[in-house]
Amino acid sequence: MTFETIMKFIVETGISTVISGLMIYVFYKLIEKQMKDTDKLRQSQDEQSKKILERLLEYTPYTITPKKYDENVAIDKEINIILQRLKDSLGSSRAYLVTFHNGGKDLSGLSFLKMSMRNEITAPSIKPLQPEFQNVFRNTLSYLCNELGEKGFCYIQDYKNLEKADSSFFDFMNSRGVISIYSKAIKDNDNHIIGFIGVEYMSTPEVNLEQIEHCLTDKKNKIEAILNLVHKEN
Repeated sequence: MTFETIMKFIVETGISTVISGLMIYVFYKLIEKQMKDTDKLRQSQDEQSKKILERLLEYTPYTITPKKYDENVAIDKEINIILQRLKDSLGSSRAYLVTFHNGGKDLSGLSFLKMSMRNEITAPSIKPLQPEFQNVFRNTLSYLCNELGEKGFCYIQDYKNLEKADSSFFDFMNSRGVISIYSKAIKDNDNHIIGFIGVEYMSTPEVNLEQIEHCLTDKKNKIEAILNLVHKEN
């Protein structure tokens, strides 16, 4: 549009009409910009709300229904029976199931890898470890976890051999009077390690390694089947 055309339009329609049109156009553009800014703000708020909700869900305790509670009680009872048989068969001081879990995240978004003793059976006069072994960082027992990851088992026949290999694990056993530990990894249906079962001795075992290996494998397979069935149903 040329200057002459614009002037002709102004003369024909009147300057007031042109000004009114310009004002309407400017007002329209302002409204359009405001709507875009509002939309961006809403999207940003929605995203923030989503992140807050994710954090709340992450730290909010899981609410269990009465039915689910009864199912979990039955599962724990079955696992305890298996661990009781494991302890009795091998004459160990303690038999237990430890499961891995996520213990929240740090500011960078990385998960805290933790583990807790879910089930435990002890011999008479042996102090239970389960109350103390909750939300333990997996790197606290890095030697044990690494052995389970690489081999699928971790056999410590004499804790003294750990003094140079892993002083932290050495202290963990020595402080509780544990001489030997034998553990096997528990895996899910995708072959990922989700925990481990183990037995501990406060004195020299009266059974040989072959018996320990056979019994651990048998009970490991039974507990694995229970946990994977529960996971499948959920």
